[in-house]
Amino acid sequence: MFLNLIYTELIKYKRTPVFWMIAIGGVLTAGTAMLLVTSEKAVATWDGFTVAGMNGINLVALFIVAVMTGYVISGEYQQSTIGILFTYPVSKIKLFMSKQAVMLIFCISLYISFLVSAFLFGIVFIGIPEWKLILKLLRLIFIMAGLNFVLVPLTSLICLLVKSAGTSIFTGMGYFISYMCFINMKNSLFILTCTPNKLVDNYFVTESIGRGDVKGILAVSAAVFVTSALISAVYYSRHDVYK
Repeated sequence: MFLNLIYTELIKYKRTPVFWMIAIGGVLTAGTAMLLVTSEKAVATWDGFTVAGMNGINLVALFIVAVMTGYVISGEYQQSTIGILFTYPVSKIKLFMSKQAVMLIFCISLYISFLVSAFLFGIVFIGIPEWKLILKLLRLIFIMAGLNFVLVPLTSLICLLVKSAGTSIFTGMGYFISYMCFINMKNSLFILTCTPNKLVDNYFVTESIGRGDVKGILAVSAAVFVTSALISAVYYSRHDVYK
């Protein structure tokens, strides 16, 4: 039943800009990273290309994931179909959980879009990468997608509290500003808007991340995700849907 609910939610976005945002976000990020690498160095390398690309897709994801979350969570309010949605014989909690599951799929899809595009650009302009780099990149891609998903319940809560068309856009901009403000701080590894890019440096480049750092990231991620998910789920299930 829950899987069918997720499938139904996905079908709703078949003819919406969501999938175009995912595809264009991945392609443009990979293409921009390749342009940067080839313009800075005479000989482009996979290491330089992947670092530039991953830093880029993490910044793009801060904005695109927030916008997609707003579209998924508050789209019914903008289209005045929320009352009809809540007449379905499904609990509101399951509806909310299905939307969160859809956003997890969208987060992973955005990073996979980047990954496929990066491989295509890289093979054409650099050559075939080593298997070790491919496996390392695959691991990091899914970790970074998961870290971006951690912010989805928080974005959902903001969009539920402020049911305005531009809420998710301003939220995404807020995440980006947060990144710019805190990325150079000593403990920015534990600030969720900065964590993905710091992992690129500490895991992919220098391999200097320790067990304590991993525990700290997991603790912060769990605290933010669980708290915001519980509050937003309760609010989604209890507030007056007609307001």
